Amino acid sequence: MELSIFRIIQEGLHNIEKHSKATRAKIYIKNTSPRAIMVSICDNGIGLPRNFDLSALANKNHYGLLGISERVALLGGNLSIQNQLGGGMIIQAEIRHPRAKKNPQLHSNS
Repeated sequence: MELSIFRIIQEGLHNIEKHSKATRAKIYIKNTSPRAIMVSICDNGIGLPRNFDLSALANKNHYGLLGISERVALLGGNLSIQNQLGGGMIIQAEIRHPRAKKNPQLHSNS
C-alpha cells in the first residue's frame, strides 16, 4: 500500500511538472477515519480543460492520471480530479486501509 501511495504522489507531481505550468504544488496526507487515508495533490497551474475526459487520455498517449486512477481502484479507493476555484487542479485519493493489529503480548515462563 505504501508503494502505491508513493507512486500516486510521484505521478501526480510528474503530471504537474509536465502539464500544469504551476509555480507551486502541495501534498497533504491525512487519516480521514481510522480506516482511510486521504492523499491530496494540488497546484496553482492552468487546471483541466472544460471537456476533460479521463477515459480519452489513453487515445492521446497520456497515461499518468489513468495510472493514478487504476492504482486507487486496485486499493479499493475513490478518486476525484477537478479544478480549484482559484486556479489549478486538485487530485484527491481516499484509500481504505486495514486496522493495524495489536502485537500479541509476550509472556515469560519464569
